[in-house]
Amino acid sequence: MNILLLEKFFKPSDIGPVLNAFFDAIKNDSVNIYLFTSTDSKDFIPNHVKARLAGIQYFDHYYTTPLIELAAINLNDTFPFERVIALREFDLIRAANIRTYLKIPGPNSKQIEIFRDKYLMKCKALSSGYSLKPFAAIDNSIDLLNFIKKISYPIIVKPRKKGGGLGFQHLRDDNELEKYLNMLAKTTDVDQNLDLIAEKYLDMPMMHIDGVFHKGKPIAIIASEYVGLKAHHNFSAEAYYATHYSGSLTLDPSSAIAQTLCSYTEMMLNHFDSISTYGFHVELWVDDNNNNIFLNEIAARMGGGYVYNLTNLAFELPLEKYLFKYLCLEDETIFQPLLTGHVSCVFSGKIPTNAGKIISIPKELNQSSPDFYRCDLQNGDIVNTPTACYDNMGFIATRGSSPSECLSKFDMALNEFREKTILESA
Repeated sequence: MNILLLEKFFKPSDIGPVLNAFFDAIKNDSVNIYLFTSTDSKDFIPNHVKARLAGIQYFDHYYTTPLIELAAINLNDTFPFERVIALREFDLIRAANIRTYLKIPGPNSKQIEIFRDKYLMKCKALSSGYSLKPFAAIDNSIDLLNFIKKISYPIIVKPRKKGGGLGFQHLRDDNELEKYLNMLAKTTDVDQNLDLIAEKYLDMPMMHIDGVFHKGKPIAIIASEYVGLKAHHNFSAEAYYATHYSGSLTLDPSSAIAQTLCSYTEMMLNHFDSISTYGFHVELWVDDNNNNIFLNEIAARMGGGYVYNLTNLAFELPLEKYLFKYLCLEDETIFQPLLTGHVSCVFSGKIPTNAGKIISIPKELNQSSPDFYRCDLQNGDIVNTPTACYDNMGFIATRGSSPSECLSKFDMALNEFREKTILESA
């Protein structure tokens, strides 16, 4: 089978370990994979992975260039592929468009668009009987003013089709609205459609449900809660260390709320696409009494960053590796380990820092021995002042028999990191 793989991480150095994992999963010599990736990833792809590829093309401005679709259509003449695989959020529509044009099996443009366009996504959920906070499509500033007049502050505004929190704005008063409109004026023309969505802000805990959906049911699913979510809006390293956590904590899988959220997600996914096989990341607002659930977003891909670490540790199996292997081979037995595996409690958190020059940073945390630790910075690197929780030095994840055990182990690992890290003030 010939396969076109579209694969690019935000961080170029991440692509090497991921491709290693993917190709370790594929031992079948009859699978020929042609890779499209970014030019800045070229130096990070291991030679033994390159040797296993049928071919590779690099693209400048990978996330925005329209040349990838053209190259895929031209490549099909000499390398007729039977599948197009994309696992990253910004490649999903691109892959679907290529499939649709070439009449290749797999999720088509219409199936994927409902996951990528937040306004269409919410309209679909609303028409299927699910509860949502008030929302509206925002094509221009008048649309936004009308929404605020109708709903009142606070509200959230974000692009309809971006991902990973890009373009997210929390507006609480007219001053913040004016600053936001001034920012938009610098990046859009006066007659350009803003392509935004506005929503009523809900001051509730946000849960996320992750796993792999396969032909009508989840074969792996786990519910977790975002911890320190409010730090997204007024972030500082000092506030982080005072409140202590920013990351995700799995809910006890046997708890009533975890089971409710997983059942809720399964039913919702069947309204969106009950045929395909894909990773999913669903975000739900839940009130303090666990009585009311509201959809925030639903994505047909694995959760990124620390969520990716959490799911792998929770199932003690690399979900994305199994998903990739199935999409290449379409062998139902591939998912068997996921159906019988044990699910653990996990906390996966970020490591922010104050600004400065790194004098020394630990390569390993030997005393606390977390289940996952990663910091890619080197001695001599300059760290800027963090302005959002996305700004971090790395990740720590800990697994345990209960949520409280996970947090306790994380405390130990984070303290060891802080004690061993030496920064020279900027």
